[in-house]
Amino acid sequence: MENWKTAFRKGIYHYREGKFEEALVLFDEAINSGEPESIVYDSRAAVNEKLGNIRDALRDSKRVIDLAPQRWQGYSRSARLFMRLNKFDHAQRMAQLALDRVGNEPKRRDNIESLLEQIASANQTYISRTACHFGSLPLEIATIIFSSVVADDHTRVIGLAQVCKGWRNTILETPNLWSTLVLSHRHPVKKAKAWRIRSKGRLLDLRLCTGLETASWALDELRDMPLDTLRAFTVDGFPTSEMHSRLPNLTASVLRDTEFIVVRDSVESRPIPWLWSIPDMRVRTLSVERSQFAWGNAAQNITRLEHFSFQGTLITTTLADIASFLRANPGLRTLAFWFMGVSLTVTLEDVTHKESISLPSLTQFSVDYYDFVVDLIFPQLSLSTLQTLRICRGTHPLGGALQHLVNSGAAGSLTELKIQRCAITAESVINVLRSAPLLEVLQLEHVGDEANKVLETLAKSTVTSSSIQQTQQVKNGAVQASINRSTILCPLLKHLDFSYCPDIKSGPLIELVKTRIPASATDSSPEADEDVTALRTSVPTAQIDTLIIDGCPAVDADILPWLRSKVRVVSCVYMSKKHAKWRR
Repeated sequence: MENWKTAFRKGIYHYREGKFEEALVLFDEAINSGEPESIVYDSRAAVNEKLGNIRDALRDSKRVIDLAPQRWQGYSRSARLFMRLNKFDHAQRMAQLALDRVGNEPKRRDNIESLLEQIASANQTYISRTACHFGSLPLEIATIIFSSVVADDHTRVIGLAQVCKGWRNTILETPNLWSTLVLSHRHPVKKAKAWRIRSKGRLLDLRLCTGLETASWALDELRDMPLDTLRAFTVDGFPTSEMHSRLPNLTASVLRDTEFIVVRDSVESRPIPWLWSIPDMRVRTLSVERSQFAWGNAAQNITRLEHFSFQGTLITTTLADIASFLRANPGLRTLAFWFMGVSLTVTLEDVTHKESISLPSLTQFSVDYYDFVVDLIFPQLSLSTLQTLRICRGTHPLGGALQHLVNSGAAGSLTELKIQRCAITAESVINVLRSAPLLEVLQLEHVGDEANKVLETLAKSTVTSSSIQQTQQVKNGAVQASINRSTILCPLLKHLDFSYCPDIKSGPLIELVKTRIPASATDSSPEADEDVTALRTSVPTAQIDTLIIDGCPAVDADILPWLRSKVRVVSCVYMSKKHAKWRR
């Protein structure tokens, strides 16, 4: 009897000293030395609880309950241990049994009642953290969430269906999530079959991509599938003639209701007659890339376009057909041309009788390899709401086109002007800037030795002394600004890009930034110009936010710290690694 008590007392001593491993050894010795009381098992349970041996502690607590079923200690400790194992029902039951046995001891009753509250709180926290709240959403809301995720990338539907069984069942039973089918060289037959079943014949977007021509029989899975709901259609490198024969349900009525069409890398050397000869087509977005286009047929049948882009060559096409196509679509909002080769018929009437092409809704116009457009199409365009103009790559002078912007009034609505790799004169660009008070973005890239003259003009801030004097007149205690017209070109200009213009100099850059610093900002330059300060005060101007001067070797590196202190984004890369390596 004395053997287990000695070991027990030593174990208690080590427990109080925080030496739990030594205490555990001594409690084991006490239990193995005889038939100890329940307090020894309870003490060993306490040590195992401290050491994180929860299951061993539970076994000792059960032994305590077996030896002393009328005492509360074993139940109380079991409740705490079950709570740590997230078994809250067992924990609550044990705590209630302990409360029933504690008797009239207010302090201990309060402790056990507090334990019951802890168990209830931990249970709620665990449920909120582990419960599937998404599963309690109405099906309609869950479908809307899934649709939003899939909208940007239709392939996400596969990953979503693999999250859990609930999600998978919901996704497989929602045809709208399978409304976009993209077929390429990767498992086209298997994919076509799966989408046919899961979409339940409600395809909205069908895309035939490069590589499918080697497995064109995959389209046979869609042969009997109705395509009445189709609204978007893309053909990328796939023979359209074979597509027409393998998809008999892709009828003229289906194509008539399609709103989005992309034809890319067509293998046919001639325009596809059946595609552009459908009367009253409702297509709103049309993109033709590296493919032939029947301009004449399209002008008769496509009249509702809002977005159009063409990239390719012009063969057996007349200027009159192109002009007719543009006139047939006055609702165009974005227009992009990329002419890689021009071989078309231009009659004397086309040159002498230039009827205006009015595009009153056009806001974005982009042209690559612009010579044909600038010479024959641009002078006919009426662009009253043009906001973004991008012109890139060409050999003919741009002066006539830029002057047309001024004469037609299109420059007045411009907010972005981007000219890249073009033949320009500084005077023609400055002329446009004088007529573009709303311009916010200006890019002159690879334009030779004309950019610095434009920069100098933008940097000028001359104000007559009489105007300054009038500005400083005080009436009724308030300063009256009497300058009616800003002498700063493009006062809203924020983003400038003069990349690869070797004539750009440091002085005009400093003056440009200094002129457009808000009046409230502190100018670190000690010789601040009084005229500049007066102009800032009287004329609201935007501060330069982005300045890109990559490939401008004449810019002094010493001014970059000052520029970066005044402009949020400054990029000045003198040369690429490739050129630097060549020079070394």
